[in-house]
Amino acid sequence: MEKKALIIGRLGEYKVDDMHVSRRHAQLVREDDGLYIEDLDSTSGTFVNGKSIKRKKITASDTIMLGQNYTLDLSDAMKQLPMSDAEFTQSFIRLKQVYDIYSETQINITAQVQSPVLTRLLGSVPGLLIAGSMMIPVESMQQMGATRLYIMMGGMVISLIGGMVGDNIMTKKNRAKQKRLRELNEQFSIDYSCPNCQTGFGNRSWEALKRQGQCPACKRRFNVKQAAFVI
Repeated sequence: MEKKALIIGRLGEYKVDDMHVSRRHAQLVREDDGLYIEDLDSTSGTFVNGKSIKRKKITASDTIMLGQNYTLDLSDAMKQLPMSDAEFTQSFIRLKQVYDIYSETQINITAQVQSPVLTRLLGSVPGLLIAGSMMIPVESMQQMGATRLYIMMGGMVISLIGGMVGDNIMTKKNRAKQKRLRELNEQFSIDYSCPNCQTGFGNRSWEALKRQGQCPACKRRFNVKQAAFVI
């Protein structure tokens, strides 16, 4: 798909009647992987969900501010940046790869998150073995009674410390994996959206959307059967 852009501002293709908005304030850019907003060195800045940006991929759920006072009506602006039926269908087909990569990565990260109970148990094994070995009867029980007691107590302490250390290490690893999973989900919610209206598809599978044959939000249809599969 050819790159398309729409200049927004007081003298832009999409005109904004606000003196705090620059003449050429920002532009919407439609690319193969979605819709972007770019600030054009404006005086008062461009903000997405309250954060100043230079260039950012956006969806229908984002709040776009030009300066501090003007909120961009994205759906209205998009009317001046239309897609052909063929472009819409091909953009939808590309989302299959986005969905497949997300699903596989999510499964891999989830599978790596380990139970803290199992980690505590594994960390406790050395100490438990030491303590347990001292419970085996020997002929010189009376002579080694105190020694065996001390060793058993030491083994229990080692077991406790080992479990705590193992639990701490695994907790840090699990937190890192959970952070990766959260970041993956956030990016997926941006990338997996309707190429036409930018509404996120949520957890709907690509195959289910294909069978439905249209975007659930804007109802625009994609003719996958008639299109060449280009990913």
